Amino acid sequence: MGKDTNVIISRAGEADISALCDFELQARLTEPGVLVAEFEEKRYAQFLESLQLNGSRDNAILIASDGYRVVGRCDVAILRSTMDGVATGYIDWIYVLKPDRCQGIASRLLLAAEQFFRDSGVKRYYLFTAANEEAQAFYHRNTSLSFTRREVAEKDL
Repeated sequence: MGKDTNVIISRAGEADISALCDFELQARLTEPGVLVAEFEEKRYAQFLESLQLNGSRDNAILIASDGYRVVGRCDVAILRSTMDGVATGYIDWIYVLKPDRCQGIASRLLLAAEQFFRDSGVKRYYLFTAANEEAQAFYHRNTSLSFTRREVAEKDL
């Protein structure tokens, strides 16, 4: 498939909450084996409202919209060190609905995330790649990314 030029990338605001809920529902319907977490629309809408999407300086949901629905999203955050003040970008999630893949949407979301970071003075960002083959292929096709293997210490609380 070719690149979809009708898709617009923008920062989600409170007015996009309903469309984001629809997106989450569609993602689970089209790819039930990947997105297995239970989805409760009302609770999710309340959660999005609590984020105050219009006013957050360091967090954003970037959305890809084809005019009437959200077809992709990229969640970004800026982590600011209290030790040295260095700001580091973090891409928490990037996802395009299965029927809308291979049109350059994920690449455009990644570029929008990079611009969000640049506009905030961030010089470096990181993300944890998803384990599925399709996601791995996307990340490794992107020649601007470098890959390292690092240990991550974690603990459930």
